[in-house]
Amino acid sequence: MKATTLMLLACIFLSCSNNDTGKKQDIVFAPANTKKVTLTVTVLPTADGSIPEEEKHDYNYPKGLSLYGLEGIDEVAAYGAAYRIYLGLKGWTGNGDIATNGGEKVVLFPPGGSDSTGPRIVYYAEPSCAGCMAQHAALYFTSDDLDDYKGDIEIPQGLVKKQVSPTVVTYALPAKNGLITAGVAHYVDNAHDNYYKEATFVLPAGKEYLADLLTKDFINRFTAK
Repeated sequence: MKATTLMLLACIFLSCSNNDTGKKQDIVFAPANTKKVTLTVTVLPTADGSIPEEEKHDYNYPKGLSLYGLEGIDEVAAYGAAYRIYLGLKGWTGNGDIATNGGEKVVLFPPGGSDSTGPRIVYYAEPSCAGCMAQHAALYFTSDDLDDYKGDIEIPQGLVKKQVSPTVVTYALPAKNGLITAGVAHYVDNAHDNYYKEATFVLPAGKEYLADLLTKDFINRFTAK
């Protein structure tokens, strides 16, 4: 795995909004010795089941994503789907899907690839179904409220977890069939907020540094208040 020596800092041009509240995010400034790179946003199709057909309209995505100090930046691209901006690998494609309850899923994969096998990136967010959130969170988090769900989940063999904060866990699985799997889960359940977000990165072996880049970007842009 390549060593990542620079800290990732990112904000979306024109629309740095917090994904949980819709409020403006604080812009985080990069250290003076890092270089800013702007990625053009490629818009992918989104199926939105949360809005009636007669109320749907074109969504204007930000034109670019500004990133600082990223190892592997030349290999990634910015994609617009499900009304947000996500990082994937250059030349990939994919789609977004929004359920009737507001749940979001964005899948990115190489041309000719698949959203369920081979190299892929999956971004998932559940904002309303408490049981669905707990079902996912029980795999990565520990609390009395989640104990009832642990008997219904199958823990993948070799799963390694790291607690980044009370609400953020990163994870990894052993390489298999030439692919590595890494990801990050974000679970909030308190009197003020209740939601679950997750990103899973299935990449060719040797691309651990890209998994690290993508993980830090997700934590910076999708878990910070």
